[in-house]
Amino acid sequence: MRQFLSLFLSCALVMSAAPPAEVRDEPIVPRDQLRERLKANSSARAGHLEQVERLFNQAAIHDALRSAKLDSAAVASAASLLSDAELAKLAARSADIERDIAAGAFNNQMLTYIVIALATAVLVLILVH
Repeated sequence: MRQFLSLFLSCALVMSAAPPAEVRDEPIVPRDQLRERLKANSSARAGHLEQVERLFNQAAIHDALRSAKLDSAAVASAASLLSDAELAKLAARSADIERDIAAGAFNNQMLTYIVIALATAVLVLILVH
Protein backbone atom coordinates (compact mmCIF):
# COMPACT_ATOMS: atom_id res chain seq x y z
CA MET A 1 0.00 0.00 0.00
CA ARG A 2 2.80 2.37 0.92
CA GLN A 3 4.60 1.66 -2.36
CA PHE A 4 1.39 2.29 -4.34
CA LEU A 5 0.86 5.60 -2.53
CA SER A 6 4.41 6.82 -3.26
CA LEU A 7 4.08 5.80 -6.93
CA PHE A 8 0.73 7.60 -7.15
CA LEU A 9 2.14 10.80 -5.59
CA SER A 10 5.18 10.71 -7.87
CA CYS A 11 2.98 10.42 -10.95
CA ALA A 12 0.72 13.19 -9.70
CA LEU A 13 3.69 15.52 -9.20
CA VAL A 14 5.10 14.78 -12.65
CA MET A 15 1.74 15.31 -14.33
CA SER A 16 1.09 18.58 -12.52
CA ALA A 17 4.51 19.96 -13.54
CA ALA A 18 4.00 19.33 -17.27
CA PRO A 19 1.99 22.07 -19.02
CA PRO A 20 -0.94 20.98 -21.20
CA ALA A 21 -0.13 20.31 -24.84
CA GLU A 22 -2.24 23.22 -26.14
CA VAL A 23 -0.25 25.69 -24.02
CA ARG A 24 3.11 24.41 -25.21
CA ASP A 25 2.19 24.73 -28.89
CA GLU A 26 1.13 28.39 -28.78
CA PRO A 27 3.69 31.20 -28.67
CA ILE A 28 3.54 33.55 -25.72
CA VAL A 29 3.08 36.59 -27.98
CA PRO A 30 1.14 36.17 -31.22
CA ARG A 31 3.30 36.63 -34.31
CA ASP A 32 1.09 39.33 -35.79
CA GLN A 33 1.27 41.39 -32.62
CA LEU A 34 5.03 40.96 -32.46
CA ARG A 35 5.38 41.96 -36.13
CA GLU A 36 3.25 45.09 -35.57
CA ARG A 37 5.31 46.14 -32.57
CA LEU A 38 8.55 45.64 -34.49
CA LYS A 39 7.21 47.75 -37.37
CA ALA A 40 6.11 50.50 -34.98
CA ASN A 41 9.47 50.54 -33.20
CA SER A 42 11.32 50.54 -36.51
CA SER A 43 9.31 53.43 -37.93
CA ALA A 44 9.67 55.41 -34.69
CA ARG A 45 13.44 54.91 -34.78
CA ALA A 46 13.56 55.94 -38.45
CA GLY A 47 11.59 59.09 -37.64
CA HIS A 48 13.96 59.96 -34.78
CA LEU A 49 16.99 59.45 -37.00
CA GLU A 50 15.41 61.63 -39.68
CA GLN A 51 14.83 64.41 -37.14
CA VAL A 52 18.43 64.31 -35.93
CA GLU A 53 19.82 64.22 -39.46
CA ARG A 54 17.60 67.14 -40.48
CA LEU A 55 19.07 69.24 -37.69
CA PHE A 56 22.66 68.36 -38.49
CA ASN A 57 22.10 69.04 -42.20
CA GLN A 58 21.21 72.70 -41.65
CA ALA A 59 23.78 75.23 -42.84
CA ALA A 60 23.96 77.02 -39.48
CA ILE A 61 24.66 73.70 -37.76
CA HIS A 62 27.35 72.83 -40.31
CA ASP A 63 29.06 76.14 -39.63
CA ALA A 64 28.83 75.73 -35.85
CA LEU A 65 30.30 72.24 -35.98
CA ARG A 66 32.97 73.28 -38.46
CA SER A 67 34.11 75.98 -36.04
CA ALA A 68 34.56 73.25 -33.42
CA LYS A 69 36.36 71.06 -36.00
CA LEU A 70 33.62 68.43 -35.95
CA ASP A 71 32.08 66.77 -38.99
CA SER A 72 28.30 67.07 -38.98
CA ALA A 73 27.89 63.97 -41.15
CA ALA A 74 29.95 61.91 -38.70
CA VAL A 75 27.92 63.16 -35.75
CA ALA A 76 24.64 62.44 -37.55
CA SER A 77 25.76 58.93 -38.50
CA ALA A 78 26.97 58.31 -34.94
CA ALA A 79 23.43 59.02 -33.76
CA SER A 80 22.31 55.81 -35.47
CA LEU A 81 24.41 53.87 -32.97
CA LEU A 82 22.45 55.19 -30.00
CA SER A 83 19.86 53.09 -28.20
CA ASP A 84 16.19 53.72 -28.95
CA ALA A 85 15.66 55.70 -25.72
CA GLU A 86 18.77 57.84 -26.21
CA LEU A 87 17.87 58.48 -29.84
CA ALA A 88 14.34 59.53 -28.85
CA LYS A 89 15.76 62.03 -26.34
CA LEU A 90 18.20 63.38 -28.91
CA ALA A 91 15.42 63.72 -31.49
CA ALA A 92 13.29 65.66 -29.00
CA ARG A 93 16.17 68.00 -28.21
CA SER A 94 16.97 68.49 -31.88
CA ALA A 95 13.31 69.33 -32.60
CA ASP A 96 13.40 71.92 -29.80
CA ILE A 97 16.61 73.42 -31.19
CA GLU A 98 15.15 73.47 -34.70
CA ARG A 99 12.08 75.37 -33.47
CA ASP A 100 14.25 77.84 -31.58
CA ILE A 101 16.43 78.43 -34.64
CA ALA A 102 13.35 79.06 -36.77
CA ALA A 103 12.06 81.51 -34.14
CA GLY A 104 15.40 83.32 -34.06
CA ALA A 105 15.93 82.62 -30.36
CA PHE A 106 19.68 81.98 -30.71
CA ASN A 107 22.53 84.16 -31.85
CA ASN A 108 25.46 82.49 -33.62
CA GLN A 109 27.53 82.06 -30.46
CA MET A 110 24.68 80.47 -28.52
CA LEU A 111 23.89 78.19 -31.43
CA THR A 112 27.52 77.14 -31.68
CA TYR A 113 27.68 76.23 -27.99
CA ILE A 114 24.42 74.32 -28.09
CA VAL A 115 25.34 72.35 -31.18
CA ILE A 116 28.80 71.53 -29.85
CA ALA A 117 27.25 70.32 -26.60
CA LEU A 118 24.74 68.21 -28.51
CA ALA A 119 27.41 66.69 -30.76
CA THR A 120 29.63 66.01 -27.76
CA ALA A 121 26.76 64.26 -26.00
CA VAL A 122 26.24 62.02 -29.02
CA LEU A 123 29.91 61.13 -29.21
CA VAL A 124 30.19 60.49 -25.46
CA LEU A 125 27.14 58.23 -25.51
CA ILE A 126 28.67 56.26 -28.39
CA LEU A 127 31.99 55.90 -26.60
CA VAL A 128 30.33 54.80 -23.37
CA HIS A 129 28.53 51.93 -25.11
